[in-house]
Order: sequence, then structure tokens, then C-alpha cells
Amino acid sequence: MLVPRKDVMGGIFWKLTSIWRLSESML
Repeated sequence: MLVPRKDVMGGIFWKLTSIWRLSESML
């Protein structure tokens, strides 16, 4: 299955933001 680049970039961006929020909450 081929995934549109927008979906891929959106998924990566979502993961980065989630990790960033988790790191801020831990600090």
C-alpha cells in the first residue's frame, strides 16, 4: 500500500509533537 506524503509527514509531525509534550510534562 502506498501512503501519500502528506499522511506520512503528518504522522511524523504528530509523533514529534506527542513526544515533545511528553518530555515537557516530565520536566
